[in-house]
Amino acid sequence: MKKIIFGLVILLMMVISCKSGEKASQKQKAKVNNTSLENPEVDITLAAMLSRIPGIHVRGRGEGAIIRVRGGSGSFISSNEPLFIVNDQIFQGGYSTIINSIDPTQVKTIELLKDIGSLSSYGSRGANGVIKIVMK
Repeated sequence: MKKIIFGLVILLMMVISCKSGEKASQKQKAKVNNTSLENPEVDITLAAMLSRIPGIHVRGRGEGAIIRVRGGSGSFISSNEPLFIVNDQIFQGGYSTIINSIDPTQVKTIELLKDIGSLSSYGSRGANGVIKIVMK
C-alpha cells in the first residue's frame, strides 16, 4: 500500500513540474518586430537588432561580431554560436555567413528560443539557443 501511495505522489509531482515547465517556457521566448525602419536615424544593422532582444549578447561589429545567447552551453569543443533560422530554413555558418546573406531592412521579426520545449525539435544543434528570423 505504501508503494502505491509513494508512486502516486511521485506521479503527481511529475505532472505538476511539467505544467510549471510549460509556463516557464512561455516566458523565455523573446520576439522583436523591426521598428528600426520607421526612424531612419536608427542603426539598422543585424547586430544592432539582435542586441535589442533580451537574452542575446552582441560583442563587436560587422562580420566579426560575436553573438551569444545567455544561458548557452559554453562548450570548449564545439561552437558556442546559436543556431540561426531564416524563414524556417536552418542557416549553416553562423552569424558571419548570415550577415552577408540577408538585408537587415527586410527583417520582419526576430525571435529567440532558448527553453527546452521550443528547442527540442532542433536537437543538439539548438543547444546554444535558436534565433529565428522572419523576412518580409
